[in-house]
Amino acid sequence: MYRFLMLLPLLLPFAHAEAQLMIAPTSVFIDPDSKTGTFLVKNTSETAREVSIEFFFGYPASDENGKLFMQKNDSVTEKRHSLVPHLKVFPRKLVIPPGEEQYVKLLVRDAGSLVDGAYWTRMVVRSLPAVKPITPEVHGDSTLAQLVIAVEQVTAAVYLKGKTTANVSVDSIRSKVDSNGVSILCRFTRSGNSPYWGVARVRVLDARGEPVAETLESIAVYYELVRRFHFEAGKLPPGNYTAEIMVNGSRDDIPKEQQSQSPPHTVSKALAIGAE
Repeated sequence: MYRFLMLLPLLLPFAHAEAQLMIAPTSVFIDPDSKTGTFLVKNTSETAREVSIEFFFGYPASDENGKLFMQKNDSVTEKRHSLVPHLKVFPRKLVIPPGEEQYVKLLVRDAGSLVDGAYWTRMVVRSLPAVKPITPEVHGDSTLAQLVIAVEQVTAAVYLKGKTTANVSVDSIRSKVDSNGVSILCRFTRSGNSPYWGVARVRVLDARGEPVAETLESIAVYYELVRRFHFEAGKLPPGNYTAEIMVNGSRDDIPKEQQSQSPPHTVSKALAIGAE
């Protein structure tokens, strides 16, 4: 009997308990003075987990219809803004018993030559059950395969060097109707030397100026991004409306001293929904 260990990777874009690990915070902002940061890894499963940490460079992007994806193949931007050459992780591999937790430390080194601006990387926290080594055993012609699912959760590490600025403009506001409801789309364009992390509040007003729909979502604009804000079917029947897009650089999950200092602002546009 031969036993084989088969690994099946499962990629998760966000860290959450369903993946058997809890990671907090999901984005680590390196302290500019100590040049260190930490994040917590907690094993929420009933078995020990082997955890390893790897890196890749990427940033959120979109197509013109607001479909989001991670832009990875940008070697020019990676050369300018990748944090990996300056980042050390302690520990990089660890085993966490069930129900226990451990802090992982990030350290930025040799950053003196970097120009002012933002540097970042995506961290892939990979985990799988801590299993004993498998010794092949011969038993006739039969074969036994052991399946192990490896879970990968993507987080981020960011280092802001020196004086950084981040502003965002909003344009190309439009509506799109489908069988699932109505979407308000708009394009965010960042200016400055750092990504813009903030929130966008979308309000829809009817012809009398009364608010009839509203949503609030986090945004991360590294360069240019089209976002789609969806409202359920029946919420916005055909008619004339005004869409208000208010952006604010304040977010609870980002340290206050590292938030965008640009003031909140609102852009409005009249829309004829369902008229196309």
